[in-house]
Amino acid sequence: IELYNSSESAVDLSGWQVYPDGIGYFMIPSGFWLGSKKFVVVHLRMTGNNSIIDLYHTTTSSSNMSDTAGSVALFSGDARGQDTMKSFMQWGRGGETWESDADKAGLWVKGIFVDISSFVKGYSLTLNKDGISTDENAWGVSQKPSAGSENTVTGTAAPSVSSSFFSVSTSSGAVLSPLPSAPS
Repeated sequence: IELYNSSESAVDLSGWQVYPDGIGYFMIPSGFWLGSKKFVVVHLRMTGNNSIIDLYHTTTSSSNMSDTAGSVALFSGDARGQDTMKSFMQWGRGGETWESDADKAGLWVKGIFVDISSFVKGYSLTLNKDGISTDENAWGVSQKPSAGSENTVTGTAAPSVSSSFFSVSTSSGAVLSPLPSAPS
């Protein structure tokens, strides 16, 4: 999962939580600041040393994010819900985890999802424009995702998620974007 700060100033993400559907919550470490126009990659189901460009979600789950349907959500604190949700996206079908809260928070439209029926393994779902992520039209496909830097969007959303990453922007300027996970 990739986070991007599109704002003009650094953002304190201490205690924020990322929910990659099916893997469990990842809490961003205390004291973590994401610089202006900077990326950080949250590596799912991997171990490593946290840094300003890499964070590691060492979950006990043996699951990956689904390559047929799922969701990703970003929360600004412990109390997860519509009041702390900062970003959301879902693919494959509507009704995924946190969809109703994302709809109530104005971050997503209930029942909308990014169509991944023609997605090719290795492609990535990416935002078409910084800060605009409220529906499936905000997303495009990158054939050559580049974790930790901007991607080239080559068309409208149509990918599959087995070995890809997402970009979800938040209303506070931090952008959530999931990073490639190992194929399921």
